[in-house]
Amino acid sequence: MRLWTLGDFCLVFLGLPSFLIIGNTLIFVAMRQRAVERLEQWAAAQHFAMIEFHYRYFAHPWWHWGARAAFFKVKLRDKDGKERCGWLRLGSYFRGLKSDESEVIRIDRRTY
Repeated sequence: MRLWTLGDFCLVFLGLPSFLIIGNTLIFVAMRQRAVERLEQWAAAQHFAMIEFHYRYFAHPWWHWGARAAFFKVKLRDKDGKERCGWLRLGSYFRGLKSDESEVIRIDRRTY
């Protein structure tokens, strides 16, 4: 029976978790960047000017959609100069941001 060496210990308990953390972080950053690009494309297609937006990880009461879709709380200015705020979902439940699907959940004229 072979005993663990210091190299084995470092690989299993330091190297592998570090690799997983860095890999997951890179995937998260890439997905968030894709979501922001999709948001800017949506706003341009709808003739809105983006004033402010916040990526939401848990968008109550739509948290069950959050597995693959991206949620944003947005503040927009329409072509008439009126400010609107609301929620926007980008992507689909099954395909995530690979889908071109977008849904305006609620856009109000209230303040942010």
